[in-house]
Amino acid sequence: RRLRARSPESILREVRLLKETYKITELLVWDDTFTIDRERAKKIARGIKSAAGVPWSCYSRVDDADEGLYSELAAAGCTELLFGAESGDNAILASIRKGITREQTERAVKLCREKGLSSFCSVILGLPGDTRQTMKETVDFFTRLNPDYAAFCVLIPFPGTELFRDAVAKGLIDLKNADWKAYVKIFSSALPPVSLCQVSREELVKIQKSAFRRFFLRPGYVYGRLAKAVHTGFGRRLVSFYKGAAALARHQLHRFE
Repeated sequence: RRLRARSPESILREVRLLKETYKITELLVWDDTFTIDRERAKKIARGIKSAAGVPWSCYSRVDDADEGLYSELAAAGCTELLFGAESGDNAILASIRKGITREQTERAVKLCREKGLSSFCSVILGLPGDTRQTMKETVDFFTRLNPDYAAFCVLIPFPGTELFRDAVAKGLIDLKNADWKAYVKIFSSALPPVSLCQVSREELVKIQKSAFRRFFLRPGYVYGRLAKAVHTGFGRRLVSFYKGAAALARHQLHRFE
C-alpha cells in the first residue's frame, strides 16, 4: 500500500530506447495517475519532448486539473488526457468513494479543450446504487459535456476488490463455479458476470449499447471529429477515425442484436 515511483531519469532512459531502437511515432504513458505528482509529471513531460519528440498521452484524474500543468503538458507534446470519470451522478461517485465530482469532470474537460488537449472519459455503468434513471442521467451528462472520446463500460467486480468481496459475501458470485472468462470481456457482447445494481445484466448491456450509439453516432460529433482531423492535418488519424467508426457500427448495430 505504498506508492513507489520510478525516477524521471529511469523513465526517460526507456523513452530514448523506444525512440532509438523501436522508432516509435507515438507514446502512451501507462501510469494510472501520471499527474499525481505535478512537478515530477512536468519534468518527465519536458524529458519526453527532448528524448523522443513524438505525440504522447497519459492517464490523469479530473481533480488534478490545473491550468499551469495542462499548459506544460501540451507544450511538451502531450495530445490527450484519459480520465476515470466513472459517473455523472455525484451520489454514485460518493458511494464508490471515487473522491471526485461531476463538476470537476466538467472543469477538466473544459480545460483540456482550452489547452488543445483531447479528453477521453471512461464511464462505468451498473455501479452500486445505479438505476435506469441514474444511468440515463450519466449518459446525458457525458453527451452534453462532449469530451473527445468516451468509453462506456459495464461494471465488472475484479477479484481482489472490495466490490468482488461484497458480491461473494452476498452470494452473487459462486467461487467454485465462476466463469472467469467473463471477467475480461469488458467491451464484448457477453453479459457481465454479475450485476451489482438494480438493473439486470441483460439490460445493462442494452444500456451500454445505447450509450455508445448516442455518443458516437451524433451527426455533430462525427462532423467535429472529421473537421478536427482535417484541420490538424493528421491524415493517419482521419483514416483511423473511419476504421474506428466502421468497427463501432459493426459492434453496436449487429453484435448485440
